[in-house]
Amino acid sequence: MFDPHAKQVVAAASSVENIGAADIRRLLSASYFWLVSTRLALQKDDVPSRDRAATLSELRRLGNTMESAAVFDPLRGVERSAREVQGAAFVGAEALALLANLVATGDDEEAEPSQSRYLSAMPDLCCRLYPL
Repeated sequence: MFDPHAKQVVAAASSVENIGAADIRRLLSASYFWLVSTRLALQKDDVPSRDRAATLSELRRLGNTMESAAVFDPLRGVERSAREVQGAAFVGAEALALLANLVATGDDEEAEPSQSRYLSAMPDLCCRLYPL
């Protein structure tokens, strides 16, 4: 699922908070699986809802951590290499986009407001991917 460039970007992000690159790839892949299986209307009972809830929680944590590293750390004077900032922005944007889409496909009554909340971070993260 990840080409060599994406693997390098994820590896750069993993150094931000000492989260393993393999763990990041595994979480993003599992989240993508949830999204695709839901969109294809596969049985939600195939994977226990506890796993879905854990995936959502981990995505939230990963997205928030990477958003903080990419957007807020530079504002607080925390020095990071351009590669680390780009990696954190990429992983954060992916995590939050997957989270927003997974929340929207769930049975939650609050899906729409939650989705908007997660997507609101996208402009800040995207401008950190390739700074001018």
